[in-house]
Amino acid sequence: MADKSREFIVDYAKQRDLLTMYASVDRMNQHMVEGNTDGVASEQHLQQNIRSNFRELQSRQGIETEL
Repeated sequence: MADKSREFIVDYAKQRDLLTMYASVDRMNQHMVEGNTDGVASEQHLQQNIRSNFRELQSRQGIETEL
């Protein structure tokens, strides 16, 4: 039972990370349109952190991928 619960939590966290990534990409595109280079750089750093979190979650599930 604990494994299923842990799996659910990891899947939920991965889904949350993906949704956060999509929102960040949308914001980054808006920053590009507005010419806000600081905003673009900020979103790029956030996306790197999200990718790192996502990779960590996948490694906990035994999944290895290139992102």
